[in-house]
Amino acid sequence: MEELLEVVTFHLPRYENTAKTCKPIPGQVSPSDVTFATKFVAVHLFIKVKGSRPMTYHYLTVDMVRTAKKNGGIH
Repeated sequence: MEELLEVVTFHLPRYENTAKTCKPIPGQVSPSDVTFATKFVAVHLFIKVKGSRPMTYHYLTVDMVRTAKKNGGIH
């Protein structure tokens, strides 16, 4: 898990840049950046909300995401 978190931390600047670009001018973001951002969010949710490797995604519930937002599980 720590290794996965290091990867997420490494890619965080690219994700933030994509998000900054996408908000004011959505058409300015390339399809590959949108794909990257989607995968980034998914992996981040697996690690921070579920606390497990991505293959356990089928056990992640909407309620778990809501609870994590309230108690600081998502940053």
